[in-house]
Amino acid sequence: MKTHRIIGAFVVGGLLFISPSFAVTRYVNVSNATPVAPYTNWATASTNIQMAIVWSDSGDEILVAPGVYRQYGSHLELPYGKALTLRSTQSRAAVIDAQRLSMAMWIDGSNSLVEGFTVRNGLDDGGPGGVYISTACTMRDCLVTSNQAWGPGGVEIYAQGAVVENCTIQNNLATGWGGGVVFYNGSTSRLQNCIVSDNVSSGYCGGIAFQFGGSVSNCWISGNRALETYGGGVYLDQGGELVNSVVVDNFAELDGGGVYSGGTVARMVPVVNCTIVSNVAGHSGGGVFASYNTLMVNDIIYHNTASTNANLYNHNLFSIVSNCCLTPDYGWPNITNAPTFVDAGAGD
Repeated sequence: MKTHRIIGAFVVGGLLFISPSFAVTRYVNVSNATPVAPYTNWATASTNIQMAIVWSDSGDEILVAPGVYRQYGSHLELPYGKALTLRSTQSRAAVIDAQRLSMAMWIDGSNSLVEGFTVRNGLDDGGPGGVYISTACTMRDCLVTSNQAWGPGGVEIYAQGAVVENCTIQNNLATGWGGGVVFYNGSTSRLQNCIVSDNVSSGYCGGIAFQFGGSVSNCWISGNRALETYGGGVYLDQGGELVNSVVVDNFAELDGGGVYSGGTVARMVPVVNCTIVSNVAGHSGGGVFASYNTLMVNDIIYHNTASTNANLYNHNLFSIVSNCCLTPDYGWPNITNAPTFVDAGAGD
């Protein structure tokens, strides 16, 4: 089906006014020898992503060729008021490299799409080091790696309605909290079909931190470490939900090697349909440390390690543990037999 657009034209004082209504595709290639604004074909492609963004209007698409695009002391920004599509022509082959001089990327344009990039070497005193999402947008098929901040190291989601999907967030460092991803201040945003692995926090929450909100589903959360306190893999603080995800081989110095969770008087925090195995806590709750009002349903919580309560430490009577595979039974209708995995050693 073809869509026809009407361009309104009128004449005033002998001048012809035409209202622009067509989205434009702009091009970026770091190796191009002849960049000429407004960058509307490959022969005149910009060598700088930010310059193509400056020339773009809402609705435009920016295609970026493979290569390393270095930032020199300022982050790449999709600005407020522009709904843009920023897309790498080859999955994760266009690299945004902040060179440890600044935060790497800020997405502030509502309804924007960022797809197919590697974002690396961001550094920020506050946070985040990698990507700051402050609006309802979509980030898809991106690798966020080797970034550092006080917290979070990788991605901060300070927005309502943002979606991060099919991404890998790995090998990021927070010197305070939230090594991989932080949902900040009651966010309604979603992280789905992602890998969050091998991130480190010098304080608490090595992998994913929720603060009053956020949703994680169908994710693989592994190898993350909280070196001082709680929540090696996941830290749920008075909100958020963890669904249909695998939490494996994470570590916390104190409690909650896999998951540290705590709801509120008004709302339980759901941890549902998850596999939480082979995590380690230095003190208690190698698999899950449920500090308050946690709803655990249809979970496998097994083969975890801690000084006490290896699989689950249920801190209070307000949490629910039902239809789970774990030991001990905790008095609910659960299964205590060990789960049979296809190949646990290979992560299957």
